[in-house]
Amino acid sequence: MTLAKKFWSVISRTCGYLALSVWIGHFYFWFSYFDSGPGQPDYSTGHYIGLNNHGNVHYITVSQDHKITIMEVAAFSLFAVGFLIQELIVRPPKRMPWENQYR
Repeated sequence: MTLAKKFWSVISRTCGYLALSVWIGHFYFWFSYFDSGPGQPDYSTGHYIGLNNHGNVHYITVSQDHKITIMEVAAFSLFAVGFLIQELIVRPPKRMPWENQYR
């Protein structure tokens, strides 16, 4: 494996580990907001966005919902970037046997 491929392999794994840690952090915040949120919408305090856990709904604020959404998107993006680096740079697609016979 060349030095460049080793570098990209390390970047790919780092993206994967970061995606996992962000996803675990997402669950930590999700459950902490779920446990601390009121069971009924409270518009005076801003708790009107529902978190549904198998029919049990608790309400959170817009900023809490925004933080959870950002963490979901970040985790998915990091995983996708790591996967694409691994598949396109570290292990590029191989030619199929029928593609080699005419070259």
